[in-house]
Amino acid sequence: MEYSEDNKQEPLTGESSGNKLEEEEKEVEEIQLKDPPLPATFGLIILIALVYGVTCFPTFQRPARWAIEMGAYYSPSIVINGEWWRLITPNLMHWNLGHILSNGFGLWVFGRMIEPLMGTRNMIYLFVISGLSSSLAMLTMDTAGIYWQSDVPAIVAGASGIDYGVMAAAFTILLLVRRRLAPEGFTKDLRGMVVLLLVYTYLNLSDGHLAIFAHLGGFLGGLAFALAYYRLLTQKARKNPYGWGIDTKL
Repeated sequence: MEYSEDNKQEPLTGESSGNKLEEEEKEVEEIQLKDPPLPATFGLIILIALVYGVTCFPTFQRPARWAIEMGAYYSPSIVINGEWWRLITPNLMHWNLGHILSNGFGLWVFGRMIEPLMGTRNMIYLFVISGLSSSLAMLTMDTAGIYWQSDVPAIVAGASGIDYGVMAAAFTILLLVRRRLAPEGFTKDLRGMVVLLLVYTYLNLSDGHLAIFAHLGGFLGGLAFALAYYRLLTQKARKNPYGWGIDTKL
């Protein structure tokens, strides 16, 4: 919309009014066709790429020994030595190029589903909570002496726990919003998302070195965050005289 230089408004005829409405509708359609900005999602992808470059230099085949010894998840170092930063840093490290590409792709796929609704700040909260819950799930199992495909605590790295947290949040919020706003398509969407979850999980299970407890912990962390977010979102919508709208977010 533009204003004339003298700030005077001409009366609109029926034809000019109709043309103006068509122009505005076209403008809205063009905006909707554009990919929404994803600063948190792309920011995390860039961050893990930078960490990969630093930790895997110069071969880019595997993290250097110093990086593994300082930053990878290893429960004895956390519990005995008090190296609590290992609950966060493993989420930014990756073992090889295929590892980082698969996790980066997962972040992009699921992040673009949910960040436009949640906003950048809440997306960052989701990343942190998913990453922490992923590491804490592994630490809980290791402390209890329950290991996956091993008899000793494993050295773990990768952003897949965050991937599963973002996926859980995306599925949960989108399905709950869909059930409220368009219940006729809820069952179809639910089936589609379950299939996507199973396919993504199968692809991860094909890796013999999968840290299953990290994935499960990240998923549960993302699910818990999504349910809390949706509850607050619903409370806000109830206070809004216009109900649920496109800009209903926290």
